[in-house]
Amino acid sequence: MVVNIDGINPTQIIAGNGSVLTISGSGFGATKAGVYFKNANDAGATEIPAPETNLLSWTDTEIRVKVPGGSGSGVVRVRNASNEEATSSLLNITDNYITVTFEDQNPTTNIQGGKEVEYRPHHVASASINGETAGDFDDGAYLFKYHTNFKANNNAVSSFENGFNDIVCSSGIDFKISANTTAVKTPAQDKINSISFDAVPLGVLGSVSARLGGTYTYDATTQQWGLYWFYHELDYVFDENQTWDFDLDGGTTSLEFDFNAVVRHETGHAAGLGHIINNQKIMHYSLTRGPNNNIGSNTIYGPVISKINHDKAQSTPNAVTATDFSTCYSNSLNIEDLEYNTFTLFPNPSSDYFNLSSNEFIRDVKIYNTQGTLVLKRTSDSKKSQNMIVDVSPLSSGFYFVEIKTKQEKHLIKFLKK
Repeated sequence: MVVNIDGINPTQIIAGNGSVLTISGSGFGATKAGVYFKNANDAGATEIPAPETNLLSWTDTEIRVKVPGGSGSGVVRVRNASNEEATSSLLNITDNYITVTFEDQNPTTNIQGGKEVEYRPHHVASASINGETAGDFDDGAYLFKYHTNFKANNNAVSSFENGFNDIVCSSGIDFKISANTTAVKTPAQDKINSISFDAVPLGVLGSVSARLGGTYTYDATTQQWGLYWFYHELDYVFDENQTWDFDLDGGTTSLEFDFNAVVRHETGHAAGLGHIINNQKIMHYSLTRGPNNNIGSNTIYGPVISKINHDKAQSTPNAVTATDFSTCYSNSLNIEDLEYNTFTLFPNPSSDYFNLSSNEFIRDVKIYNTQGTLVLKRTSDSKKSQNMIVDVSPLSSGFYFVEIKTKQEKHLIKFLKK
């Protein structure tokens, strides 16, 4: 039997959120076998197999599969029960959510027959495990504490808070930084969400260690058991031996790593996003030395907002309360109106200026306040400019919407003036 893939639909998709890919062709056989995606954590050098429970349907001519978390852009490989295989055309995975898989062997619950099931962990407002508070929360927010040595590094703190606040206030993930510090340096399950410098594995610049809790749920209508996974502790750690550039002036040298870019990348992980394969986006799987502050965070605001809405809408077990948006987040503009892929605006937030770059020619830029009043306008000095520096120092602190006009379209990006 010869396996042949005629096409995939859609050709652009999100991984880890239950999005379904349809693979059309012939020779797949009548028995479920294997579907494999490129691994976003190593640029596709290895593959991510879809769990059997992600294979929603399988016929000789069509496969419907939920794209698993960790998948990256590239070809998709199908293997039939006779170990014959074929690869598809390129699949573009724009965003990726962190997932966890679990095989439930409990004879009572036995979720999906004890097979491996993929789950997307929830951010919550509070949670208990065995009757005790599971983590460090403050009025529904995850409360983070600097290690004392990190706190003493003013440049590191300034750079961290710039990137952290950008994502918290622009995407709404409910994170706060405590006025108190911690003496705990190495990430550990201790009900402390810590921020520290420490030794890390070779090749790692920074990481977020996530502690997960899981509790069973029961649907009386379907008489089926499920699992609700949630984050109850998140610890940042950055390489203490690295040569960092903490400044936000774009002057990172070829011997330094841009600390702010790593902070924004790791905050994306803390907010539930995994790696992608696209070096023009902040969640790209690796970071090179030199300036990276031109890679903005605007591409992840939408995915994080979508996740928060998902977590808010999900029914929670008795020991868990649902998350909400951070107090500094403003949702005055419908998220569907925002453009994430075409433009980069950095730094965001900013107190004096921002850089705007595009893969289209920029004609003019207008800035509106949250009431829709035009407060600033800038016209490009060149008819073929793809970059613009906009002085926002005259504006009052708060949220604004930046309208970028190209030859044929208008796009909006939310911006926070400090």
